[in-house]
Amino acid sequence: MEDVFSMANAILVVDDNADLCRTLSRLLRHMGFAAECAFSGPEALSVLREKRPDLILLDYMMPDMNGLQVLSQVKSDAQTAKIPVVMLTAVSDQATAQAALTNGAAAYWVKGHIDYDRLRADVSKFVNPAPAV
Repeated sequence: MEDVFSMANAILVVDDNADLCRTLSRLLRHMGFAAECAFSGPEALSVLREKRPDLILLDYMMPDMNGLQVLSQVKSDAQTAKIPVVMLTAVSDQATAQAALTNGAAAYWVKGHIDYDRLRADVSKFVNPAPAV
């Protein structure tokens, strides 16, 4: 299996909902991005010890570590601090969104119906898809 993080425009999707994570990764790959899943905060941090994605899509509500805890560790590590992190979560309250943005999230997106064109446009603000072959 090819290491997606050796490619440009690589995205790490972090979500404990495995079906959603895989679906989102497949959708991103279909759009021309390289994407890989991590199913927990600790798994994401483990991946980040060895690989550097161009963008992290991070869920908030996860067991073991919530998204804000993961975000804090990502932003406090000089090796990963510059990677844009977008919180992509079902939590829609303003206080959580503000906490994420204050702690270094580049954006805060509330999950809902996945609109293909909007997802592509939003992700493209941070990374560009690979050209079609």
